[in-house]
Amino acid sequence: MLKSMVPSVLSSKRIIVIAGILLMGIGIGAIVYYGAGMFDTFREIRFAHMHHFYGNNPDTSVVRPWMSVGFVSSAYHIPQEYLFRRIGVPMTESNSVLSFRLLSDQYHFGSGDNLFMLLDKVRKAIDLYRMRFPPPPQMYGSGGDLRRLGGSGSTPQPSHD
Repeated sequence: MLKSMVPSVLSSKRIIVIAGILLMGIGIGAIVYYGAGMFDTFREIRFAHMHHFYGNNPDTSVVRPWMSVGFVSSAYHIPQEYLFRRIGVPMTESNSVLSFRLLSDQYHFGSGDNLFMLLDKVRKAIDLYRMRFPPPPQMYGSGGDLRRLGGSGSTPQPSHD
């Protein structure tokens, strides 16, 4: 009777080990997946900082293939509906987060020169929108650098001269 129980105990231990390894693999996969998303976010924030997007009027020449309609809409303060209409892509939630490179491939704009033609359409759409609806003036001058106004982001106080 003891001999008949030994194989079942070993097999249940084996199942526990296999389940543990499987769960660790799933955990590592989740870490890699979400880590890649965080890297993309870091890259977008760093790019926006390097090109002074916080100044409320970024140059259209910095539109890149890795950017999405949602990113450009937010960075340039332009409605997504307008951008989708101007570039000729259906407005969907999934299209909003796809890079221009992937949109170009998905909607057969092609790659290479055709991708750059799509980026040119985006830049022209931004310029046209800005002509029709000029962006608000920059609140704190070029780049919104609060250090020039007295330090750590405090509201500027009137001088008593």
